[in-house]
Amino acid sequence: MKKKLLRYTSLAFIVILLIIICEFSLRPVAKIGSKTVRMHELLSYAIKNTEYETERMAEDIALERLAEEAGVKVYEIENEVLQLEMNRNKGKKLCRKVILHQRLIEKYAAEITVTAEEARKYYEEHKDQYGGTEPEFERIKHDIQMESGTEKYEELFEKIMTENEVQILN
Repeated sequence: MKKKLLRYTSLAFIVILLIIICEFSLRPVAKIGSKTVRMHELLSYAIKNTEYETERMAEDIALERLAEEAGVKVYEIENEVLQLEMNRNKGKKLCRKVILHQRLIEKYAAEITVTAEEARKYYEEHKDQYGGTEPEFERIKHDIQMESGTEKYEELFEKIMTENEVQILN
């Protein structure tokens, strides 16, 4: 009888623990436009590279110990380190944005159909852009498509930015 009671108590404890874990991991922590970010997504993002980070941490500890033994003051370079790290992170984010921006423009550009008449008119309006020599139809077509793709991207991006507000959930 005691074994059954202990088994059921243990099972109930496990079920309650699983419910708490699920409640915690499925809890919304932010809303960006129509996208709800849940705790498990945030945690997953934060711990993607655990093994890599552990190896870097071991290297950092060894380096700091070596610096300490050599009399180099690690705390004196912290501001330089922080500045370099901020610049690197800004660079990565900027590269991601530029690539995504370009892919969207290319996608919208590919949807544009250009006739020979439209290309001729565009060329006449932008002759100085081509250095006086008339380029092939494909070059003009590409230029029109990229210009139109950029306009569509900017219009859609602005629409999304004005429609969506970022909310931090507690």
